[in-house]
Amino acid sequence: MTDPIDKKIDSDWKRRAQAEKAQLDAQSRGRKGPEPAGQAEDAEDGMAEGGGSLFASFLSSLAAQAAMYLGLEPDPMTGARRANPEQARYLIDVIGMLEEKTRGNLTPEEDRTLKLVLHELRLAFVEVTQGGGRRPPPPR
Repeated sequence: MTDPIDKKIDSDWKRRAQAEKAQLDAQSRGRKGPEPAGQAEDAEDGMAEGGGSLFASFLSSLAAQAAMYLGLEPDPMTGARRANPEQARYLIDVIGMLEEKTRGNLTPEEDRTLKLVLHELRLAFVEVTQGGGRRPPPPR
C-alpha cells in the first residue's frame, strides 16, 4: 500500500521539475517563463534568479577553505597559517566533482570561473606539496 505522504512528495517534486523545465524552455526561446519554487530573486541578499550568485558564493567558499588548508590564507579563527594537504585535496576533489556533475548546466561565466578556480587550486596544491615549501599566490 502506498503512503499518502509519498504521493504528495512525489507529485510536489514532479510539479517543481515541470515548472523548471517550462522556465528553461521559455528561456531558450528568449522569453521568461514561470519561476520554479524557491528560485525567485531575493532582493535582500542579492541572489540572482536561478541561484547564479549562490553558486559563485558556494564555489568561493570552497576555494577559500582549500586555500586555507593549503596554508595560503590564515585561519579566520586563529589567524595562523597551517597546511593540511589532505583536507585541501578533499576540497579540491569536491570542486572537481562539482565540475563533473554540473557540466552543461552552468552559465558560461560560471563554467569559466569553476575551471579557473579548480586549475589554480590544483597548481597550488602541487606547488605546496611538491615545490619545496614555496607559497604560490592564493587563488582568485
